[in-house]
Amino acid sequence: MIGNTDDLMIYFDNEPYNQGVKKYFNNDDIKFCKNVPYANHTPIVAEVFLCSRFILKMENQIKWDLDFNWKIIRDYFCIIDNSMMDIFWYKYEWQYEYRHIRTYADTISRGLDFSEWLSLYKNHQINWKKISSEHEKYDENQNLLNFKN
Repeated sequence: MIGNTDDLMIYFDNEPYNQGVKKYFNNDDIKFCKNVPYANHTPIVAEVFLCSRFILKMENQIKWDLDFNWKIIRDYFCIIDNSMMDIFWYKYEWQYEYRHIRTYADTISRGLDFSEWLSLYKNHQINWKKISSEHEKYDENQNLLNFKN
């Protein structure tokens, strides 16, 4: 299912972060550390907040595991990576633009490229779980716990 303009309005709701956290993430699954909400060792900040709030509005639930994450990416998003469009984004640390270009196929997960998303979307068998069956997990200082470079 590819979204529409209404989906974008839901995703980019102008509700402030603090209000959204209280409204959507105040339950037993959420732990707070230094005023940052965590769900299953995932800090709910930036894009994680936007995506999880969107999914809660669309699905009325959220599961903090890889299988649910892949389902959501397949059903609600389309991944288009920089290399596919052959663009260069001059931003902070631009010299490292392609430093983390692989996902669960490598020993550490950092990004999802278009070809992987397309395989996911078409329900092809992807062997991401050969490396790990869990998502990235962070401690209260947002240090990665379960993967080593």
